[in-house]
Amino acid sequence: MDEKKITCAHCGAEIEPNHVFCPYCGSRIENDGKKSKWVEMSGWDYKDDEPEETTRFDGSDDRKPHYQTYVVPSESEYKKKKAHKGCLLIVLIPVLLVAAYLGYDFYNFTKVDMAKSSAAEFSYQVLCDAVLLEDIGVEIGENWRATIWDNKYANVDDAFKAVFDEHSDDVSKLFSNYSEITKMYQDALALSEKAKLSALADAVRDLYSKYTDLYNAVFLFNCSYSEFIDNYNAADTKLGLSIQTIVPLLEDYLITDN
Repeated sequence: MDEKKITCAHCGAEIEPNHVFCPYCGSRIENDGKKSKWVEMSGWDYKDDEPEETTRFDGSDDRKPHYQTYVVPSESEYKKKKAHKGCLLIVLIPVLLVAAYLGYDFYNFTKVDMAKSSAAEFSYQVLCDAVLLEDIGVEIGENWRATIWDNKYANVDDAFKAVFDEHSDDVSKLFSNYSEITKMYQDALALSEKAKLSALADAVRDLYSKYTDLYNAVFLFNCSYSEFIDNYNAADTKLGLSIQTIVPLLEDYLITDN
């Protein structure tokens, strides 16, 4: 069922509920102090700090190797063992086959576990940086509008500079994190494809694409004000849909405080 449209408090126009800016007057749509909708969609317990580590399976455990002590048998004992050799083989062959099957099944399980863990780490980092992008993008839109209609700033360049001065640490963090997100994306995609999780691979690929679109909408704004609003709203909406797609595939890997 489609969500009901909402009314812009500034111009009274009916707009889609998932827009951050009114496409008619450019006013910011207030969210009544709620968390970013990306956080609500994801189910992750977002905190404004470094993401927590997820549990990654690396094949290690605390088990110690077992050593078998062998004793050279006497001749009579050797003959008895030889007589039962055929019976032992009959028993051992199916046991070995079962062990091989279980080993192969465990190997496949490990690949799936590693792929989902990697995808969860990548998705969480995207979410953290997307929240920063949201704050910066919203303030760019507000300052741009204030320059055009309210003459709050002498020109658009001053309006942008005010945003980047206020969020200089976040901007630097986003620039430096982009290459890390790209590396995490490549790892997550490769592991998903290796584990033959086609749906997860597609979701990882789409999430990276939509995050890149939002990143470009915020920082590559060599366009008009109305184009910025349209580009930002579209990128924001598509990122939300991408998060909704990947989260059900990673339900057991969500990063929370629990």
